[in-house]
Amino acid sequence: MQYIKPHIPSPRKPARNRQGPPVHMPQFCVFYAKDGQEHKTAWMSRERAHQAAAMMRAKYGEQNAIVYMD
Repeated sequence: MQYIKPHIPSPRKPARNRQGPPVHMPQFCVFYAKDGQEHKTAWMSRERAHQAAAMMRAKYGEQNAIVYMD
């Protein structure tokens, strides 16, 4: 009688087309109220967004500008 080697499954390979979530730095924009309507700025870095928010608060009022992070 011959010895039969038991079947050992090979380790699973990762899928070739699988990608993880995109890695990017957070972006910020400023929402502000102007004449009763909501507006927003372009996307920018954190420092620029806080500078823009300070400018919008000085121009449109202290409670009319917030920084939004995506």
